Amino acid sequence: MTALRLPCSVRAVPKMGEANGTYRKLRLLDPAGMSRVLARMAREVVEEAGGVDGFALVGIRTRGVPLARRLALE
Repeated sequence: MTALRLPCSVRAVPKMGEANGTYRKLRLLDPAGMSRVLARMAREVVEEAGGVDGFALVGIRTRGVPLARRLALE
């Protein structure tokens, strides 16, 4: 008995040095674009909160802490 294999429209093909199930990293924003996005996020958070009094940024370890620190600088 053979297993029926259906065609898949998305196929992950590992490149040298990449583990199965991982994907290539793509740069979505350049450093200037990232700065603009962070500045806008910071302004919107402060605007929505009605100011910074009594406000705290909490970051989830790995990527959240650096993001919270960068937002705090804005």
